[in-house]
Amino acid sequence: MSQITVYLSRENGDGHTQLLDLPATWYELEDAFHKARVGKEYVVRVHRTERRALAGCIRQPADLAELNILARRLEELTPEQCEIFEAFVEHDSLLQADLKISTARLIHITQGVVNSTLLCGAKYDHDLGSYLIDSGKLTPDAKRRYLKLDEAEKQNPRYWEAVGIGRRMQNHGVYVSRGYVELGPISTEEISLSGNIPAAFSKEEAPVVLEVTSGQNTVTLSLPPKSEQELSRHINSLGSSAQHPVTLRCIACRVPGAKALIDRDQDIFHAWSFAAAINYMERDGTLLAYKAAFEALIPQSLDDAITLTGEAEDFILDPKIVGPRMYAEAYLKPLDAPGLDLPSFCILPTLGRRLMELENIVSTPYGALRRENGEPIRAENRKSLQELT
Repeated sequence: MSQITVYLSRENGDGHTQLLDLPATWYELEDAFHKARVGKEYVVRVHRTERRALAGCIRQPADLAELNILARRLEELTPEQCEIFEAFVEHDSLLQADLKISTARLIHITQGVVNSTLLCGAKYDHDLGSYLIDSGKLTPDAKRRYLKLDEAEKQNPRYWEAVGIGRRMQNHGVYVSRGYVELGPISTEEISLSGNIPAAFSKEEAPVVLEVTSGQNTVTLSLPPKSEQELSRHINSLGSSAQHPVTLRCIACRVPGAKALIDRDQDIFHAWSFAAAINYMERDGTLLAYKAAFEALIPQSLDDAITLTGEAEDFILDPKIVGPRMYAEAYLKPLDAPGLDLPSFCILPTLGRRLMELENIVSTPYGALRRENGEPIRAENRKSLQELT
């Protein structure tokens, strides 16, 4: 489930933007970069978050690597830990002049939450103070001050409250539904990945990566394998049986839209064929055009997606054209019509759509796509054309 959604765009703000749900795989990030037409220089803006407490409090601009680490950590939290996380975030944001928290600090909080301690069931400062006094958990300085008080002062709820406030402020504790909680130890290891996109997004080399499970046993399988023997060795290591059949889950795919098709198909050899086809298209330079065709045609099964790989060479993609308006501008520019102010020409989108329909061009997130032979992209359009002729 998406924890954080960000906007990716070029630094020059030329209008190319793309949403990316985090946590994301390397291939999902690569796909978003293609759609946004960004390279090494880009801008990241947080669009929305799944956690209520994070809304509007992440300091911008944020580091993309850190955001993906944060989203992955949030995905691993239990419901109880999520409540503790949100309480600590609200506490921390109030300590900042701009109410914003850095991504690195948010990652620190998720790490501390996992190791957090529920000290007691107290819901208010005077309850916390009473618990610390009765359980003998006062600090040495607080204990010395306590012993100097007379009995009336020791029983004063205002004193208990002061003790509770002191502990909470010193240890940055918070109150949640179960009681008073303090953050556990924090490691800075993951923060060292700041700016390291390949490490934060677990860069993959194989075009398809599967998580293969049988009963309690799970292996990660990279496709295509080096050999059929290697594949058999991995499957045999699971010890599958009729009681524990093999199930597949695609955890990374060079064509992100195909992940759901692989999960639905549940056939390792089909996934292998698809992975081999991706490798071929990458070497042949047709993979991006295939991804555009995949978006335009929306295959309904993995068999359809595999069949479409055989047509990859038939497509021509123009990544510079984003939408009908830009197509109309590119079409009219060579005409050099006198007095024509293209940016203010209000019918450009409509004109662009009509021109693209006439020329059998489809707009995709990757650019304008057409078939090399000029036929319509979609099969139903080709059928209608045949009927007309």
